Amino acid sequence: MRLERTEKIMKMFADKVIRDARSVKKIPLDYDLKVYPSGALELNFQTEDYAKFVDKGVQGSTGKAHPKDKVVRGQGSPYKYTTKMPPTKALDKWVVRKGLKGTRDAKGKFVKRKSIVFGVARSIFLYGLPATKFFTNAFESNYKKLPADVTRAYANDVTKFIKATAKEIIG
Repeated sequence: MRLERTEKIMKMFADKVIRDARSVKKIPLDYDLKVYPSGALELNFQTEDYAKFVDKGVQGSTGKAHPKDKVVRGQGSPYKYTTKMPPTKALDKWVVRKGLKGTRDAKGKFVKRKSIVFGVARSIFLYGLPATKFFTNAFESNYKKLPADVTRAYANDVTKFIKATAKEIIG
């Protein structure tokens, strides 16, 4: 049995989740939808490894709030910095994208971009990253609407299958 309408609804669902998530964070997202001969469907979302940290947040090694924040970042996250700092290579690209060039400190001394990157990495290591829930929120809000759509599409696919089968049998 081919579940054409159900497959179409699942594709629309995945596209909507990705569109909504990307509207919050510009992170590469994709999905893989498999339709098995048994009629089962399998939907997997794919993204960069770091996206799960951005979505769920990361607890800092100190477990304390940043001096400028009132809330502990990454609270409730399964991820926590313990021994390694975040990779400076990725942060360097972020600093460049944000336009944070070398600047001057309180004494007027020039601070190189490399020092800025290290400071950002150290702050993230100590105090963590807040959860953005960019994917979680997009998935959950669209998932709430999914059951009725899937039920209708599946019913239409089954009806089409039964009519085609009956036509073959009756002639």
